[in-house]
Amino acid sequence: MALDDFLGGALNDLFVVGGNDKKSLKLMEEGELVPATIYAIKCRDVSDGGETWTWGLDLQTSSGPLRASVQQSIPGATNGFLKLGAQVKARHLNGRVAIDWAATAANNPSADLNPDAGNLPGKTLKKPLEPGIEDNRFNSKLLKNGTRAKAKVTGFEQFMMLGMPTQNWNIKLAVDDGPAPRQVLVKKALVPSYGAYLLAEGAELTVAVDANKPERVAIDWVATCEARE
Repeated sequence: MALDDFLGGALNDLFVVGGNDKKSLKLMEEGELVPATIYAIKCRDVSDGGETWTWGLDLQTSSGPLRASVQQSIPGATNGFLKLGAQVKARHLNGRVAIDWAATAANNPSADLNPDAGNLPGKTLKKPLEPGIEDNRFNSKLLKNGTRAKAKVTGFEQFMMLGMPTQNWNIKLAVDDGPAPRQVLVKKALVPSYGAYLLAEGAELTVAVDANKPERVAIDWVATCEARE
């Protein structure tokens, strides 16, 4: 059952507006709790330095399958748990949906989810996301124009700033773009939460290589994660 059918075609706006906190609380308190699969992820880097996240969900409701998408904050680092294909707990009520982070955390204690972060949903999209990942943080010219190659992780170290950990890592790669793999260090690489599970020695990544400066390499996290699903 598509979200448009679920709404009965009553709304023609791009979004079903999230509404006030009372409506959000009603959804989280009274909405049917069901299993759901993440089939799409969209991240937008906004001007103030923050991020907006939208999740594409395939819900298994008592009335049948429902595909829907919701804007909702990401609950902590998640240890790579929130990737394509991840199984979460979600709620739906009157055409609105949300991931129930508390219920999801209870089912997945190793995921390092913060059940209090981002539990209240934002907007439910009228038109669900297309399958896959969209992330505007990875739009460099090198990713767009570089030569594609495979690379294996051979080492990694988290980049620290003022003694505090960041989302960035110095990653050692064995890039396979010639007669034999060559070692390259990618400095301060942003590792997205949906790709954190690939930060492991021996993991194979898709990379883009600068044809004129082969020491310049960018990791294509979106292509790598989509290819694994």
